Amino acid sequence: MQRALPQLITFISPSQSAFIQDRSTADILWTLRWAKAVADKRGHPIYVYEMDIAKAFDSVDRHRLLGILWDYQLVDLSTFSIIRYLLTHTCLYTKVNGEISEDTFTTMSGIPQGDALSPVLFDVYLEAAARYAKAIPQSIFNMSFGIDMVMDTEYADDFDIIAFTRQSAELAKKQAESAFLANGLHINEEKSRMYALGRTLGNYRTAMDHKKIKKLGSMVDSVEDYELRITKAKRAFGVYSKLFYNKFEIENIQCLCQTIPIV
Repeated sequence: MQRALPQLITFISPSQSAFIQDRSTADILWTLRWAKAVADKRGHPIYVYEMDIAKAFDSVDRHRLLGILWDYQLVDLSTFSIIRYLLTHTCLYTKVNGEISEDTFTTMSGIPQGDALSPVLFDVYLEAAARYAKAIPQSIFNMSFGIDMVMDTEYADDFDIIAFTRQSAELAKKQAESAFLANGLHINEEKSRMYALGRTLGNYRTAMDHKKIKKLGSMVDSVEDYELRITKAKRAFGVYSKLFYNKFEIENIQCLCQTIPIV
């Protein structure tokens, strides 16, 4: 872990905020709030397309992952050999009607769960897929012109596209989805969505816009986020108070019962 991590992090884009020291959900939230501030200043909404990768960790092609480590020379030979050993000769059991089968079968798909290095290896795999999307001819991720610009942020298996126009966001989604599919990653359309940030013609938008958008446990709108946290804190304090006073009353009743003689 300590040998491989410094080399792998150099490959991972700063837009990935998961499983890396000194990066967190706050990076994603700050980016969205920055986009909202820019949209407010421009008087034109900025569009965000959230893409959720279905069964992301189980969809990783180990042969392709090892190829990425080798082609980009992300680790030295000895570290590569160790990672290859960890990813090969993996056997799985099947469970049918609550019963585990006695026979096993080998698999070369997915990253072993519970290993400290596995999340970072997934970051590397997703980064290679994102680079593939940006390397295709006429990739919109590489185009920044006039009032249009496209960028991306990632947190584990969540890939978000931020664009100044709806058309750019939809085109970037198609290009990213094609690149992910080429790497064995499928998009979960039910958990994917598009929304707008910022005000339009001087009026704040409502419904599925920034006022009600929740990302990684926090509201994108700062005021909404503060109010939500205060509400949750008051609710938690109220529950704690009830537990405290109920316990105090129970203890008093028990003491009273002990002092009253039974006739």
